Amino acid sequence: MTSSAAPLGKHAPVQAAAPIVVRLLRQPALAALLAAVVLAAFNAAMTGPVLMGDNDSMLRLVQVRDLLAGQNWFDMTQTRMGPPGGFEMHWSRLIDAPIAGLIIAGQAAGLSTPGAEALAVWLWPVLLSFAAFYGAFGMARNFGDAVAMALAAVMAVAAFQLLGMFAYGAIDHHNAQIALALLALMAITSQQSSAGGTAKTGYRAGALAGICLALMAGIGVETQLHVALGAAAVAAFWVLHPGAWRHFAMAFGVAFAAVMLCVFVGTIAPSQYGRTVCDAFSVAQALPGAVGGLALAAAAYACKPQEGLSRRLAWLGGAAALTGIAALPFSTGCLQNPLAGIDPLVYDFWLRHIEEAKPLALVFAEDMTVPLAVIMPTVLAIGICGWFIVSNHNRVAGIVVGGALAISLALAFYQFRTSMMAAHLAVPVLAAWVAMMWRWADGPGKWLAHRLVFVLALFASLSHSWAFVAIGTKPLRGVVANANTDKGSQTCESPAFLADLNRIAPGTLMTVSNLGPDVLIDTRHRVVTGPYHRNIDGIKAAINAHILPAAEARAAFRAMGATHLVWCPALVEITIFAREGGLAADLLAGRVPAWLVPAIIAPDGSYVIYSVEK
Repeated sequence: MTSSAAPLGKHAPVQAAAPIVVRLLRQPALAALLAAVVLAAFNAAMTGPVLMGDNDSMLRLVQVRDLLAGQNWFDMTQTRMGPPGGFEMHWSRLIDAPIAGLIIAGQAAGLSTPGAEALAVWLWPVLLSFAAFYGAFGMARNFGDAVAMALAAVMAVAAFQLLGMFAYGAIDHHNAQIALALLALMAITSQQSSAGGTAKTGYRAGALAGICLALMAGIGVETQLHVALGAAAVAAFWVLHPGAWRHFAMAFGVAFAAVMLCVFVGTIAPSQYGRTVCDAFSVAQALPGAVGGLALAAAAYACKPQEGLSRRLAWLGGAAALTGIAALPFSTGCLQNPLAGIDPLVYDFWLRHIEEAKPLALVFAEDMTVPLAVIMPTVLAIGICGWFIVSNHNRVAGIVVGGALAISLALAFYQFRTSMMAAHLAVPVLAAWVAMMWRWADGPGKWLAHRLVFVLALFASLSHSWAFVAIGTKPLRGVVANANTDKGSQTCESPAFLADLNRIAPGTLMTVSNLGPDVLIDTRHRVVTGPYHRNIDGIKAAINAHILPAAEARAAFRAMGATHLVWCPALVEITIFAREGGLAADLLAGRVPAWLVPAIIAPDGSYVIYSVEK
């Protein structure tokens, strides 16, 4: 499984062409630092200090504020959203803690609270981008050499900037999981040779992979399949190449189990240890993970490398059996679709209109710009991983990274948001391939055609290229409107609108779901709804409040204790709710029931804030 790529020092044309750049980017840490600084500068120039209109990032900051204001560490209730009393969020304190720490550090340095928050929401994505770049560059070097890493530096900055997961204010958990995945894959792909490295390097790489995959599992369940793939790959490689992978597998198993247990004890209240939750980290994930990690470590320790394949398979079978027994009590509930039982009303009027929750085919049909920019490099990278396997260039990389890419792509056919993981994981694979094409096209005896093929390979590897292709075809197929270009949000998330809300005494606002986090982060009000699946009661109440006839809709306001209705007719959700005979349709037609009294009307009529009479 040794790499066939030539060392950098043996490739004179490349070294002569760009010796300074290659030397600067030879170390992943330095390259990652430079890339993080460049990306931060790009993001600051492109977007400025905003939360990017990202609902999850806004609610994350609200959650951190609640924690700093004294909310119990183990209490994940969002009291300012949903029915009276709020609802329990499914997020992890593993993300809240470092953001809160940055805010505290900023305040200790003399910054005001708003200044400390601004520092935190800028610095956290920068730190994560450094980790992600470090993992991506290390992977590229594992696949090829320093030339591949140098190319990865350029390609990763371009891709990360376009995809926006590490933009200013991106403090949701998805970018943390991407960074951890890249670091874990860097560690796993460092074990390229069947001869293996030293025990020290094996222990170090295995521990890093185990820690990163366990943290991914603890942060959110979206990456459970990726975590399972990584663990299964380590186990399989140990069975097939015990000399190279024994120390790695032992360290991986112990680290994975230890971190899973630490996350469980550190984020779950003792009173909830026995509670099974399938959409967040709980005993259902912690127990099988800890048992599986320890069982793998024990098997690798007990079975010496010189023992036969059948004995290693027997040990692995025993470890798998123990893991299965630990997972069995939770398998019935947690192996099914968590959204399978969702209320049909909520699905029809809310879930199927959420952009990131739409299947790939539907997103592609609406506007192919983002799907092409994300999916085409992923498909190309999967093909390259297949070539790695067939050509024996780097089978470890081909199997593990190709598998992770395939999982993300397959899940995208269910929910498009999973493709973002693949788009980031593809970068180091593509960089290694482009480096190979560079060598193939360079040197004496090569024709212009060779260089043109290299240019085409580079073009096909960049997300920007596919985005430009999609944009170029828009005049031919028309521009399809979607919720991401919601003109109503430009008015109903504006400073003037939020200032008007703050003129009203704190109450509970009936809004559409996309406005919920904006209201919470910039006002003192509660909201009935927000785009979160655990707030089904609030979402359903907001739907009924808009689609039912006025007399029946009033009951939804009363049940939620709503004191005001925020009416922004240009919002896409209002168009969805405007069913004939319902309150939304009446308001669009100018028919206002007597129990809704205008409290504030925008000068241009773009929004009205109604008081709800009891």
